[in-house]
Amino acid sequence: MDTKFVFLLIVVLILQANNKACADIVNTDDLIGKWCSRTERKELCVKLIEADPRKELKSSPNGFCEIVRDKAVKVYVATNSKIPSIVNRTTVPFVRRCLIDECSEGYIQAIDHLKSLDFSVISRETYQNLAVSTSYGYTNPWDCEHCFKEGPPGLSIPPELASDNRNLENAPIIIADIINLVVCNKIEACQG
Repeated sequence: MDTKFVFLLIVVLILQANNKACADIVNTDDLIGKWCSRTERKELCVKLIEADPRKELKSSPNGFCEIVRDKAVKVYVATNSKIPSIVNRTTVPFVRRCLIDECSEGYIQAIDHLKSLDFSVISRETYQNLAVSTSYGYTNPWDCEHCFKEGPPGLSIPPELASDNRNLENAPIIIADIINLVVCNKIEACQG
């Protein structure tokens, strides 16, 4: 073979490889945008997925769910770690009960359920388990706040938990939306 031809062939192969690598990056960003744009928390979805350093998880909805789940677990653990100091500062038995029985126990339950999620297969067969386990992530903060609303008048969730508690449901809602999109092609729960 002519050396010029071999050189030209090598250059063409290198250019094709570079074009494919660039296309993969664009396609990953497009894929994140495509999926996140259909969720209730569009901007947060993109922000959480793009901020994660694990590139291998950014190429499928399954990976997106894993990224968002891992972030949710971290937020739950951080929020739950605040409860012992709040319990130590209060003398109101009702507040202590809410903090321990509803908030902390609920957070621990949500962490356990979120950690148990396996997103390797998202399908009709795995849908019910994924949906139920994910729901603990967004219902338990509500249960925590609801406990305080059932108490004596003027009682409210401690301020150091209030903003965290509202944020706790965001990531699990994104996960639920993505699971619903994969299985039902809509963010509402699948029927039947």
